[in-house]
Amino acid sequence: MSARDRNLNIYAATVPDRMHHLDLDLFKYQIEFTMELLKKKKLLNKVNEKIADIPRHLQLKVFKKGIQLSRLTASEYRDMMKIMVFVVDNLQIEDLSEVYVKWNEMYLLSRSEKFKESDLENFQKAINDWADLFIELFQNILNSHLKFLKLHSWICHIVDTIREYGAINGYTTETYESLHKTYVKIPYRLSNTSGNFLSRSSVTLKNGAILRTKNDFHHRPWFSNIAVNMNEEELSEYLSDKGICYAQTLLITEIRLPNKSPMHLALVQWYDFIEETPFVYGCPLLRLVEVYNFIEIEAIEDTIHVVPRFDKNNEYFVS
Repeated sequence: MSARDRNLNIYAATVPDRMHHLDLDLFKYQIEFTMELLKKKKLLNKVNEKIADIPRHLQLKVFKKGIQLSRLTASEYRDMMKIMVFVVDNLQIEDLSEVYVKWNEMYLLSRSEKFKESDLENFQKAINDWADLFIELFQNILNSHLKFLKLHSWICHIVDTIREYGAINGYTTETYESLHKTYVKIPYRLSNTSGNFLSRSSVTLKNGAILRTKNDFHHRPWFSNIAVNMNEEELSEYLSDKGICYAQTLLITEIRLPNKSPMHLALVQWYDFIEETPFVYGCPLLRLVEVYNFIEIEAIEDTIHVVPRFDKNNEYFVS
């Protein structure tokens, strides 16, 4: 390096790329170190079994053979972020679930489009909270001592970079990667027109999500779990998540009556919050109850991903 370059600030001279900085680097390390920790505890097979048992959800990768790190793409690492907190739950390894909770909190903040100074302070705190746990848990794994340039850059320099140049969303290769994806819209079609009571295996909601009730979808049953907007008069009767309750769809139907507009209904079985701990890791913790109703399709806000709490009977997380 010449004398002229010795005062060069490498962190200001290079542009951080979230996809390669986080998805394919720091999170990849977190997964690798977790696997090594689980090997030492003889828990790796148990965790791979949990991963294989994660229920199917629209646009979520199903890892039927467990984790195969050499084959994962950035998109698949982002799918791993959505499930790992549930996979490592209840393994009796202190702070292992919490490091994934802290990662997700930090990662969501990293995707913000605009930052006020108070937002940057909160973001730096989220980074520090995650980094403290990450270092405490994994500093002795593989004798690495966590001497990674991107780890140092993320902890010590990313907030200053955002303060000077703006949110990283505008200049990440993730934007360009997404241009290669093809999205297919499935219209809401009613095909069976005979009779007054028609059963459907799927419909498309107003937000584009597909609601399914199939006993065999690629050799597995798929009965969509849903978030339901509750009427104001009903909210006082139920514990809700900001006006949202959760249910599993059992039947999709259309009812036609003379001189009436068709009614599009779903038969659902309700989830209820577990009163002692309604939220764990910041996620709703639910149980299925023996309560069934027909609801209007229009009342369904979205499909949701529900993950069983492994080693517990009738306990489920909303991912």
